Amino acid sequence: MAAATKAIPIVNLGPEGETWHVPVAATIIYKGTMVAINAAGYAVAAGLAAANGKVIGVADHDVDNSAGAAGDKKLRIQTRKTFVFNNGAGADEITLATLAIGANCFCADDNTIADNDATATRVVAGTFMGLEETSGKPRVYIQPQA
Repeated sequence: MAAATKAIPIVNLGPEGETWHVPVAATIIYKGTMVAINAAGYAVAAGLAAANGKVIGVADHDVDNSAGAAGDKKLRIQTRKTFVFNNGAGADEITLATLAIGANCFCADDNTIADNDATATRVVAGTFMGLEETSGKPRVYIQPQA
């Protein structure tokens, strides 16, 4: 898959989790994509590089702060819940044979999950919670990471 270029549906499972409001870097983040906090403390699209910090949740709406300064806009995220994302392809594809339930899974991009960290170049997306029965898409529990 490729990084999102528009909003994507949020598919989540289980309890409500939490909603947070976070300041956004000078960038665009799309609804339904994983969000990380960069070293400066601002929200960015997750999965572009390990330098993009730690995943904290999923965007609840689109935000375009590309013409603004970091922190000019805020983003509402959902966190502490299980979401369904696209599965990686080829060597990145998650199967029950390649990744144990409860193990860390990684961001291939802001809406795709991989079973490996590509030699420490990907951030942890969250905890792998299994695969959707019909689509084979991974379920990922996302919460802010220390």
